[in-house]
Amino acid sequence: MNRYTWLLAAALAGAVVSPPGLAQAAGGYASVAIVQPANEETVHDNQGNVVVQVAVSPTLAPGDRIVLLLDGRQVSRQPGTTLALSGVERGTHTLQAQVVGAGVAPLAASQLVTFHMWQASRLFPSRKAH
Repeated sequence: MNRYTWLLAAALAGAVVSPPGLAQAAGGYASVAIVQPANEETVHDNQGNVVVQVAVSPTLAPGDRIVLLLDGRQVSRQPGTTLALSGVERGTHTLQAQVVGAGVAPLAASQLVTFHMWQASRLFPSRKAH
């Protein structure tokens, strides 16, 4: 993959990137991106469950963790790149993933992703064919 194709792919994924061959962030991560849910995606789940998939390049180093921020508040800190949230209320929310090591400051962070949580309501029952 050439440099321009790589940059385009990373930009489409919403990643914060450093192109190959250029200096990487202090933590050595070239990109961090939330790939699920997609930006502006509507998630349909009555219990408020959301699966978040984070892409990190290069792969997450031993000891580093993914911190997930929902609406600016930390909701998860774990060593994996697939995170499950539950109890997310209906409405519009933002997500950001940060890679953290032993220090306080994030080593790398994704761009914000906006998603919409849809939950069924008795006020708006599903439409049935007549």
